[in-house]
Amino acid sequence: MGKNRVISVAFLKSLSHTQLYTMSLATGQSCHYSVGGSLEKGAVSYVVRQADQDLYQTVRDGNFGYVLDARQVGKSSLRVRTMQRLQSEGIACAVIDISSIGSHGITTTEWYLGIVRRLSRGFGLRLNVLEWWAEQKDLAPAEKLAKFFEDALSTESSTEFVVFIDEIDSITHLEFKDDFFALIRSFYERRSQCTAFQRLTFVCLGVAIPSDLVGDRNKSLFDLGTAVQLKMLQLKNAAPLAVGLQDKAERPEILLEKIFSWTNGQPFLTQRLCLQTLITPGFVRVGDESSFIEQVVYSKIIKDWEIQDRPEHLVTIQDRILRNRQQSAQILHLYRKILEQGQVPDTQTLLQQELLISGLVRKHQGYLQSTCRTYSIVFNAEWIGRKTTDLFHLNQKVSHAR
Repeated sequence: MGKNRVISVAFLKSLSHTQLYTMSLATGQSCHYSVGGSLEKGAVSYVVRQADQDLYQTVRDGNFGYVLDARQVGKSSLRVRTMQRLQSEGIACAVIDISSIGSHGITTTEWYLGIVRRLSRGFGLRLNVLEWWAEQKDLAPAEKLAKFFEDALSTESSTEFVVFIDEIDSITHLEFKDDFFALIRSFYERRSQCTAFQRLTFVCLGVAIPSDLVGDRNKSLFDLGTAVQLKMLQLKNAAPLAVGLQDKAERPEILLEKIFSWTNGQPFLTQRLCLQTLITPGFVRVGDESSFIEQVVYSKIIKDWEIQDRPEHLVTIQDRILRNRQQSAQILHLYRKILEQGQVPDTQTLLQQELLISGLVRKHQGYLQSTCRTYSIVFNAEWIGRKTTDLFHLNQKVSHAR
């Protein structure tokens, strides 16, 4: 089987969930499927989507791009692949993970210094950041970041720079977030006067809607940028996933088709169900694919899902839906309507955007629909009723406490 060799089912079965998600073969080859976190460079189970080309082309055109979507739909994996492609062309790329810098109790100076440190390291610049920072004592923190880019562009006069700002939703707690976006916007506006800034491009990725990120519309970047849409994995492009099932079934492509019938190509859920299928005992004969996958879905994903949802996925969706007590009841009502009617027109209201960003529903031909069959069973009418009742009692309790 060569480099696409599949680990023995017996060995996989003997490992814990944590071991399964982190293990590697003695040869250094990773497990075929990856559940949790971004897929590494060269991951054999990566499925190419239109977003791969769209984000790459957005950056190559020098435009600001942003990927704002639900958790665990492949944003970070898309970033890793795009960076790999750009770096192979000699383009310098750096990643700023906003969540790693912090957003609670951090000063403006500490935050911007953290940005400069990550950029310098990511771009591989030979710069003593603390000394350089001290030398700019007459500048405000945001001005120092601007000066950093000016210096980098002038020193590396032929290099193109791309900055990926990941976990951008973590910025919502910062009082000075609008000024940060205004600064990035200014870099694009300066291109007409200073052509060096044409070699600097930004990409934002995270779980948010634009109105969450920028309060002042005059400072917003998003009206200048290109939104890259992450659609579900397509079965016709999913051959890399079928490779991992080649020793599991007589017709691995049929087995994969049945997996997609439950996940609709949701990336995390698809990888997870592929892995669970692989480690579940038994060889799948022709005609048994549907019943085998159904048994795996119910026993490994749906049954007691709030307990066995590791790494968290379904719980993450539930937490997103219920995170805003004042808004959650309306979101649940909207979701109930989608389940009952099958779909509702996409009118792009804030409520619909909040439901979309949870990942529970997706856009399809101008309508909002449940993302997949598995979600519809887990997050069903009974679940909606329980959570609606819980919210009512919680609101009553808070009201009486006042």
